[in-house]
Amino acid sequence: MDHGTHLPHRAGSNLGKTGKPVSIKGPVLKVGAKFILLIPLEAGGNDLIKCSRGIAEIEGEDLKVTIPDWLSDKMGLEEGSLVHVDNDDGKFNITAIEAKPEYTRRN
Repeated sequence: MDHGTHLPHRAGSNLGKTGKPVSIKGPVLKVGAKFILLIPLEAGGNDLIKCSRGIAEIEGEDLKVTIPDWLSDKMGLEEGSLVHVDNDDGKFNITAIEAKPEYTRRN
């Protein structure tokens, strides 16, 4: 994930606490039939743990977010699509930056 600047690593006791605002972008990966995001804990993943419960798990030094099939279909994601992730309003938000060409945003 492209996060611009490195955030300082926080001790394990801070994992999942309400954290700093996070706004990062990066590519979607495909593992098997699932689309995932790997967000380094030290680059903002720590601050996304609480708001991503149910769709994410800690895997090594990363927060691994599994994108539900219905959402990846709706967003027109494919392997390598760029997405923006943030924790505005205490929620895990994901927005497609680059998706399949036939995808059109519906507001």
